[in-house]
Amino acid sequence: MKKKALSILLLLCLTLSLGTGWIYAEPEDGSTETWSEETSDETVDEWSEETPAETTEEYSEETEYAETDENLYEGEYSEGYSEEEAIQEWQQETPAETSESEGETEEQPVLPIVAPDGTIRKPVLSSGAAAVYCRNTGELVFAKNPDKRFSPYSITKLLTAFLAIQNLPMDQKVTISEEAAYQDGSTMNLLPGEEVNVEQLLYGTMILSGNDAAYALAETVSGDVDSFVNLMNATVRNLRCKNTNFANPNGLIDDVSRHYTTARDFLEISKMVFANDTLKKIAGATEYEMPETNMHEAYKMEGHNELLLEGKSGYLAGKTGYWEDDKATIAMTYMEGTLDLIVVALGGDVNKRGTDCDQLIEYAVASVEGLKVVEKGQIVGTFDVKRGAVKTCEAMTDGESFMYLPKQASKELIQLVAVYNEEITAPVKAGDQVGVYEVYLADEKLDEVPLVAAADVEEGWILSRFGLSNKETLILGGLVLLFILLLIIRIINRGRMKKKKKLERQDKIRTMAEEEIAKEKKEFESYRGRYYN
Repeated sequence: MKKKALSILLLLCLTLSLGTGWIYAEPEDGSTETWSEETSDETVDEWSEETPAETTEEYSEETEYAETDENLYEGEYSEGYSEEEAIQEWQQETPAETSESEGETEEQPVLPIVAPDGTIRKPVLSSGAAAVYCRNTGELVFAKNPDKRFSPYSITKLLTAFLAIQNLPMDQKVTISEEAAYQDGSTMNLLPGEEVNVEQLLYGTMILSGNDAAYALAETVSGDVDSFVNLMNATVRNLRCKNTNFANPNGLIDDVSRHYTTARDFLEISKMVFANDTLKKIAGATEYEMPETNMHEAYKMEGHNELLLEGKSGYLAGKTGYWEDDKATIAMTYMEGTLDLIVVALGGDVNKRGTDCDQLIEYAVASVEGLKVVEKGQIVGTFDVKRGAVKTCEAMTDGESFMYLPKQASKELIQLVAVYNEEITAPVKAGDQVGVYEVYLADEKLDEVPLVAAADVEEGWILSRFGLSNKETLILGGLVLLFILLLIIRIINRGRMKKKKKLERQDKIRTMAEEEIAKEKKEFESYRGRYYN
């Protein structure tokens, strides 16, 4: 019995020893790092990666979260601090790690729309909805979820600015209300009672995306914001936008049930607003010198539209919208040569919306069929050169031009006109621009291609100042020399004729004298003979 009891006691001791060793054993990865954080009232107990995932301790908003391999976002949080907020804080503070074992890979580069074999690939977009429209042909070139509703956010301001331009003089004075001045988000820092004009508010709305500026414009147009919102919705209904509704003039709302649009509808809105030259100018500006007001010193506005700031060819104007990194919008107008496009992207990644626009543009350029009306290196005529070795020189095109016509349009409406610089003086080098080749569709000028000299023109001789080329100078010089030579020959011949006539007269006189002497001699002989006889 004693042996049995002793065996049981030894077994219990062994079990306790193994259990204790297991409890205090280090994890396999060898991590033993611990950390703690002190709050204003208490010190949080130290804990390490081996701490069990479940915890009953509450943490304040200042509490940091350790990075663990499992159950990363589990835990309880103090009142007013949600698990989602904790996750966002952890994501901001903790650098992202990539692990092949977890199946994570680096982001793949965007493939070109046109493959090396000429195949056109459809755009792969981050945006939830997008569309690209060709004004020339009137076709929707590409669309992704064109009728799905999204919040437009700050691209709402395009319609607000358009309606302000339509209804207000640019120099009208506006006194800022408290409601306008206290708008949240991006602003131009307007103050209650500040006096500005409509033009300044428009630049603040477009460049700074000023929610206060847009609100002030709405109040100025309609007297109050509710009336202006009614005007906005009436305007888009007239455009037959059935899936669009606005709840405010600046897009400062994230409620797709009240404030929404679609890619198809916002294309219609964009076609209207970008047709206005004043809005296009303001929405295409990247900076603006804001003058001094009664409450602010002068300062420079600087925009943040990446497609305009990067100076990419073709992008003329546009507006961005943003709520969160994955809730971004953009609407841009683009023109390269005669190709006139509009792009809209909704519900996209703020860091990829510009790439989405680039892909849409690239796809449209490759897909829309154009008619080449001007070839590069094409001789189109001649131009006059003052003081040149030659009087004229051929002009050739230094570029190409395509026309994009609606199906019902006639090619006969296309007209090409060469317009040369007013005064082109030698010397001229081949390749120097001497004018432009203008491309018209009916009476509307759509494009122009530079005209350059096709050859060198050296400065001419002195007579080129009188409009004579070197060749004409040579010809004229030859004629003058010939005239002089003929004149000399004539003078010589006249001298010879005079001398000949003189000699002839002398011979005639001599002959006459000899005849007279012979006659007298004969008479004398006759008289003498009679005398002697």
